[in-house]
Amino acid sequence: MATVVLDRDDMRRTLVRIAHEIVEKNPDGRIALVGIHRRGAVLARRLQTLTGELLEPAIPLGD
Repeated sequence: MATVVLDRDDMRRTLVRIAHEIVEKNPDGRIALVGIHRRGAVLARRLQTLTGELLEPAIPLGD
């Protein structure tokens, strides 16, 4: 049996909190997200979407 570290809701809350921290620490938006392929790119895209809801213009993304 696999051990669940974070369920879906926990993961969503964690990513939302990370997105808020990114925006709070970079209010001028001078930042870019880079995701390493193999799940890192997926995570970077999710964070870009979440930070885009809080910051205009959207943070550039490289993956």
